[in-house]
Amino acid sequence: MAPINVPMLLSVFEIMIENELALAEFYQTCSEFTQKDSSFWHALAETEKLHAENIRRISEIVKSRPDRFEAGRPFNTVALKTIISYIRRNIADLKEGRLLDTKPFFLAMDLENSVLETRYFEIVKSKDLEFQDLSSAIMKETFDHRDSLKMKVDSLKHSLSKSEPRR
Repeated sequence: MAPINVPMLLSVFEIMIENELALAEFYQTCSEFTQKDSSFWHALAETEKLHAENIRRISEIVKSRPDRFEAGRPFNTVALKTIISYIRRNIADLKEGRLLDTKPFFLAMDLENSVLETRYFEIVKSKDLEFQDLSSAIMKETFDHRDSLKMKVDSLKHSLSKSEPRR
């Protein structure tokens, strides 16, 4: 089993937590600025907060039981920091009224896809059941977010195409 660099891994988990909390803030802001879909956005925000707590728990598990983990694939923290900056810019745009009603759905779907593309939990490997349960739950919920956002986006695209004038 390849040993892990615990301090490096813990710093990666902190960036992951920051990303989840930024997503939660974006979704909460969407909830506050859109009446029609407020409960949808609020539910997403609450789940992202739970993801942050689960990653915090994973971080504690790795710290307390490092011998149960081995190094996985490298993780690009710079890419994740770029995503966090992008989320924060979109929060500011939303608060300033620079995002149209439908745009947050498209942005959110892209953000959820970017989380899936970073493949969070491939940076370590473990047979630790608690780690597996927590990381599986986060990934499942992220797929669920992406799928429910895709349904919303598809519905919006359909509505927009119906409202365009025919030529």
